[in-house]
Amino acid sequence: MNKLKKIIRNIIDSMDYRAAPFSDMKIIDEEFEEIYEKCREYTVSSKVSLYATYKAIKYIIKQE
Repeated sequence: MNKLKKIIRNIIDSMDYRAAPFSDMKIIDEEFEEIYEKCREYTVSSKVSLYATYKAIKYIIKQE
């Protein structure tokens, strides 16, 4: 697995991209931030996971 990881990292580096952990991503959505602040102490899910759930729910509502 380590060898594969090095190969992938070399490919990404050769294209001048940087692989960043999801936790480094900035989420700019005021409605989500408000919801997140209210429920973050009651969940073990990451902010990114909660944001994905939030976006999925918004998508479903939009389709109805």
